[in-house]
Amino acid sequence: MLLAIVVGLAQNASAATLNLGGLAVSWEAPLACPDRAALEADFQRLNPTSEATTGLEAAVQISEGDSGRWSVTISWSRNAGTPHSRSLDGTSCAEVSEAALLILSLVRTGGSTEPQDPEFEEPEPSAEPEAQDDPPAPPAPRVAGPATGDCCGLGLMAGALVEHGGLPGIVPGLRVGGSLHWRALRLESLASIWIPSEAKLGENSDPGVSILRWTVGLAACADVQVAGEHVHASLCAGAEIGDSRATGVGVANPSTAHSLWLAPHLSPQLQWDVSQQWQVLLAPEILLPLRRPEFIVAPYGALFQADRVAFRGILGVRRTFSNGLHGRRH
Repeated sequence: MLLAIVVGLAQNASAATLNLGGLAVSWEAPLACPDRAALEADFQRLNPTSEATTGLEAAVQISEGDSGRWSVTISWSRNAGTPHSRSLDGTSCAEVSEAALLILSLVRTGGSTEPQDPEFEEPEPSAEPEAQDDPPAPPAPRVAGPATGDCCGLGLMAGALVEHGGLPGIVPGLRVGGSLHWRALRLESLASIWIPSEAKLGENSDPGVSILRWTVGLAACADVQVAGEHVHASLCAGAEIGDSRATGVGVANPSTAHSLWLAPHLSPQLQWDVSQQWQVLLAPEILLPLRRPEFIVAPYGALFQADRVAFRGILGVRRTFSNGLHGRRH
């Protein structure tokens, strides 16, 4: 019985000394592995130029585990010095044999065989070996505001603004709006209102007119990153429509009249991402009023007419809401 066991082991494994480019290697592997001729041919392919090898001794041992995976241990020393070894796992004998030949090639030429070389990095142990052949799972999408790279989302903004040229004097107001983001593009809907401003013949109690205006509008914007990850610029173009209500002041019988306000506008914006969802924005705005009615108080005549070009300054904050779809930053 003991003799039969020994004979069975001898039939399942073989040991030989291979001549790999002048390097004598003790090679022990099961009979199902690549033979001597195939191994020497593969090594010659990896090392087309033959160089003399002196003082180097190497040995390779290959075995098959119970789970069907294969392992190889490569041992070597130079000039009877400090011994070195590497152990690798693979899915077949041919695979671990090829890895052993690559390591021996590096040892022979003096290259590095450390694990950081991607060709020889040992795989992480796994309870299910076949899972290593599966493609890696895609990363989970990030749920964050548009400033972090999601392709689309919504936004709300509020801010203070001042205007010169479209109303008497420099007039402050308030703006609120909503926006729809798609990658680097943004569509904004805006609503603005200004405090009443007066135009008079003179000062104090002289006759005049008080003008209150509100507007609604749309604008399309394109965003560009200009400094680091948190500062961005936008160029917006749009148009607004609204109502200018004029009421006489300092007269015996004041009356109220309404005039349509219509103006396209262009606005370069600068915005700073203070967090993933919050941005601070600063924007000048240029307007070209299409309707410039004269505001008249009888019998004094015209007291105010909007300039051909008007200017605004806007300082506000924006809150963005993402739908979680990942894409380029906008």
